[in-house]
Amino acid sequence: LMGSMDVYCCPLCYNESDRRLGTNGDEEMWEDDETSPDDADGEDNATNGKEEAAEDRFSFLDDPLTILGSLDSDKFEVASSFCFRLLSGLKTHLKVVHGINVSSVAGNDLFKRFQIRASDGLLQSWLRKSLRQNTVQGDMMRYWLNGENQSFVLLLSQMDLMRKRGEQGGETGSDFSVSFPNRAKRIWRDVSAPYLKQMDMGDFIAEEGEEES
Repeated sequence: LMGSMDVYCCPLCYNESDRRLGTNGDEEMWEDDETSPDDADGEDNATNGKEEAAEDRFSFLDDPLTILGSLDSDKFEVASSFCFRLLSGLKTHLKVVHGINVSSVAGNDLFKRFQIRASDGLLQSWLRKSLRQNTVQGDMMRYWLNGENQSFVLLLSQMDLMRKRGEQGGETGSDFSVSFPNRAKRIWRDVSAPYLKQMDMGDFIAEEGEEES
């Protein structure tokens, strides 16, 4: 039933789902912490290192289907509103629902890290962390045979139902997806930081020359 199908999860919604599960040790536990310590330092935090915070956005104590199912007692209806079969659907969701300009990110490696089944995706990263070793094919198989394959198929089914109702072109967000706009900006800052496009050195030199003339 699963075949080779995979799912892209919105990095912002996935991180927020994990936060609400309450197991990632994150201190951001207010409603939408508009005046949280993160904001007190302004944008300086973005350039002051914070590499650990960025890496924390890719490291989770629970497996992906536990995190996604935790939002509605494993019905996966909420998760289906921010999970997509196609990368284009995810990018539309980020742009329309979260107001994110994804053109600042180089390539698609960031988004692949939030695929469930992909190499170096959510499941493999979680298995490596929980097993404290490199994963082998048998580890993946045991995970799916433990019943998670049924959860994955249910998620796909809920995504299809939402698409049939015309609610998942990425253009409409669930109440969940739009409930943390301030925190979403900080999450995007953290997850995108390692993947931002580097300014072309030729353009940089040209701009410097223009300023001097």
